[in-house]
Amino acid sequence: MEETGPPPTRWEVELEFVQGLANPMYVNFLAQQKFLEDPDFLRYLDYLDYWRHMPHVKFIAYPNCLLMLTLLKQPLFRAEIAKVEVAKLLMDGFFRKWQGVTPETVKENNEGSGVRSEQETPVGVRSVSSEPAATKRKLSSVSSAVSPTDSLIPDTPSPGSVPSN
Repeated sequence: MEETGPPPTRWEVELEFVQGLANPMYVNFLAQQKFLEDPDFLRYLDYLDYWRHMPHVKFIAYPNCLLMLTLLKQPLFRAEIAKVEVAKLLMDGFFRKWQGVTPETVKENNEGSGVRSEQETPVGVRSVSSEPAATKRKLSSVSSAVSPTDSLIPDTPSPGSVPSN
């Protein structure tokens, strides 16, 4: 029989859960299982706000979890994140932000290359996009902070970095 050691502390369990919120597919799972409709669960999310403050925040390895904690306070976001395509859109936005891709860098890279941005596409020419336009519009109505390529992801360090105090 293998020795397992002491069970994790409440602090460790809460840290693991909060950081799990950085994964949009996990938040999508919570929404699909109706956790985000449970008033007790929503109160628990409010309680977890203490992770935003010192000394707790210095243990957060995935700062996007704090963004998700904020977005989960909005009923429209809780409803939209139940859709897999919305979770994938958020995941793509996180990856683009970590890679340093912003609307400005896309525009700079496209200048002189003959590639047109979505706003420059001529009338009558179908725009090619990985995300449906209706999903983009819905997400932008969730919050002024929700946009996959711009301000969805605040300037946060990549996973694993520790905020300084």
